[in-house]
Amino acid sequence: MSLNLKGKSKLIAITTYFNPCLYSNRIKNFRIFRSHLAVPLMAVELSFTGNFELKDGDADYLYRLNGDTVIWQKERLLNTLIDHIPEEYDYVAWLDCDVIISAKDWPDQAIQKLKDHQLVQLFSNFVDLPNGDFFFENNESSFAERSGYAISFLKAAAMDSAEDFRPLTSGRLRKAAFGLAWASTVSLLKKYGFYDAMIIGSGDRALACAAFGQFEDLLFVGKMNEHRSHHYLQWAIPFHNEVKHNVGYLDTTLYHLWHGEISDRNYVQRHEAFSKFDFNPSLDLVIAENGCWSLKKRDPEMEKFFIDYFYARKEDGIES
Repeated sequence: MSLNLKGKSKLIAITTYFNPCLYSNRIKNFRIFRSHLAVPLMAVELSFTGNFELKDGDADYLYRLNGDTVIWQKERLLNTLIDHIPEEYDYVAWLDCDVIISAKDWPDQAIQKLKDHQLVQLFSNFVDLPNGDFFFENNESSFAERSGYAISFLKAAAMDSAEDFRPLTSGRLRKAAFGLAWASTVSLLKKYGFYDAMIIGSGDRALACAAFGQFEDLLFVGKMNEHRSHHYLQWAIPFHNEVKHNVGYLDTTLYHLWHGEISDRNYVQRHEAFSKFDFNPSLDLVIAENGCWSLKKRDPEMEKFFIDYFYARKEDGIES
C-alpha cells in the first residue's frame, strides 16, 4: 500500500485500475480524473505483468495487486477496498476513473442526499466526450452534447422505460446510465459489498437492478443461466430489502472521457457471447489470497474470449 493523504473529509472516493491491453488512454484519463477530484481517493491497481502504471501520488491510498486472470475484475477489486476504508469516513463514492462531475460541491451534495437516501447516483445527465483533448474550466467542458441520463434520475422523474432496463443494442443501453458514479454510506457497503460475479461487465447494472427490485431485467440483459441467476439473487434480494427503491441523484452533469468508441464495447452482445460457457460462479471462481478473482480450473477457450474482448474495445482508437 502507498499512502499519500492530503486532507480530511467525511466522504472518500474509491476506484479501480486494470489495463490488460496497456492502452495509453487509460493512464491519461486516470490523471485527468484525479486532477478534478476534490476528495481523498483510495485506488487499487491490478497488474497482470508485475508492472504498475499508477504512481504513489496518484491516490491518497494506493493498493497494488498482481493477478493472473484477465476477466472483468472491477467489483471484486472494489470489494477488496471496503475493509480498508478508514474509520473517519462515513460515506463512500465509487467512480469510474475516467469521469469528471461538473458540480464542484458534489461531495457535500452527496452527503446531504445520503441522509434521506440509501444510494445516490452522482449526476442526472452525462456526456460521452468524443476523441480529443477538452479544456475543463470549473469542471465544465466545452463539449456539452448530452448522451443520456442517470437511471436514478429517469426513475425519479417517472421517465424510465422497459427498454432502459432491457436494451437491445449498445447504443440504446447508453441512453440510460446505470453506473459511472455512485455513493452510499460506508456501513451499507460493509454489510453487502458489491455483486462481483459479473465477470464480463455490467456490475453497476446488477447493483441498480437490485436497488430497484428489477432482478429479472438483469437476468435478461446478462443472459444468465440458472447457476448465475441463483448466485445473483442470493445477493440482490437482501440488498433490495434494505435499499427498497430509496435511490437519489445529484442534479449535475457528468463528463465521461473518451477511451474508444461506445460501439466497440459490445455492451449487449458480450453477454450473449459469454453465455455459451455455461459459467457457474460458485464452482468456477475462487478468490485468490490477495482478493482478486481466479478461475478454479484453467479454461483456455474462456481465457481467450476475455482477452479478445478487451482488445476488441480498441480503447486507443482504430489503430490500437
